[in-house]
Order: sequence, then structure tokens, then C-alpha cells
Amino acid sequence: MIRITGPCSNVTVIHVASGRRLELPTLSLSAGQWVEIDTRPSARTVTRDNGGNASAYLSPASRIDQFVLPPGQSEMRWTAYDSTNTARMRLTWRDAYIAL
Repeated sequence: MIRITGPCSNVTVIHVASGRRLELPTLSLSAGQWVEIDTRPSARTVTRDNGGNASAYLSPASRIDQFVLPPGQSEMRWTAYDSTNTARMRLTWRDAYIAL
């Protein structure tokens, strides 16, 4: 789960090793507003703080279905325009196991 909290705009989240990106070029968040990106296979949603669907903010090249963390360490980066330097990204995950 990825949560971006404003104020910020033009958000991009990058998985460094694979180069996969989730870009939200038209998203604009005021202070305290947030957007949450859920990449779990059972969900794959983008939600605004008001509960609304925000998937329309994803660029056409952003493949939420391919944005997964592989086993082991992963480096994530994010960029956004924020003139206050107070915007934040929170990334949470849980271990996933596949039964044989």
C-alpha cells in the first residue's frame, strides 16, 4: 500500500531495480489530502481521502497490475512537486506466501 499525503502534485513512484513507475501527472493534493494506491492482486485500487476512485489520475503507461515488490530488498523512490517540503509517502507491505 502506498499513501501520498499532500501538499504536492505531479507524483511518480518508482521501483528502482525494475524501473516500474506509477505516475499521477494530473494529481494535485492540498495539505492533509492523500491518495492511496493498493497494488495487491485482490485490490489494485487508487483511492482519494474522500473515498472516491482516483484511478483516472494514473497515466496510461502506469501498470498497477505489474507494480509488485519482488522477494528481498527493494529500493523505492518518489518524486512530486512540493514547494513546502512537507509532502510524504508511506509504503507498507506484508509478507506473502504461496502454498505448494
